[in-house]
Amino acid sequence: MHLSTPDSEMLSRDGPYLAYILIQSRPLDHGLRFTQQKLDPGVLPHEAARIIADNLRCDPLIRQFRLLAGEPATVDGHDAFKLVYSFLDSYDVTIKTVYYGVVLSDRFFNLRFTATERHYFEAEYPTFNQVFESLRLAGGSGDQDVVGSVSAAGQRIRSSSLGQESR
Repeated sequence: MHLSTPDSEMLSRDGPYLAYILIQSRPLDHGLRFTQQKLDPGVLPHEAARIIADNLRCDPLIRQFRLLAGEPATVDGHDAFKLVYSFLDSYDVTIKTVYYGVVLSDRFFNLRFTATERHYFEAEYPTFNQVFESLRLAGGSGDQDVVGSVSAAGQRIRSSSLGQESR
């Protein structure tokens, strides 16, 4: 399954309820969906991580949010953050997510892997890690460069095992 919008790519082999990779790019001047907070161009990665975690906690579809880890990271040479969290969905299934975020001069770029904790998270995490390691943000920080990165990363996912249909 593949869903593409101008600023995002979502891919899943067995359906997004079980496991998916989501790559997004959004302008910094847009408030976050649940808190309406905005990320400033000069925000430090650990501050951005706190703002994103606050927004996740306010998402009504995320119940019993548990932040398992928050740490500095690097995304294609850019200072970034990594969050690992779990939550219960509406069916009381535990879902686990690895979320990388990087603030560029005018965009927020994030890459996340979300899967049911039982079986799918461990089984598909190596594929996500390959995509993460191969991710390259385009030279500039303008819309077209980042959107191009989203599209190129989506192409790599589609050619990976997570992007292929089940047999």
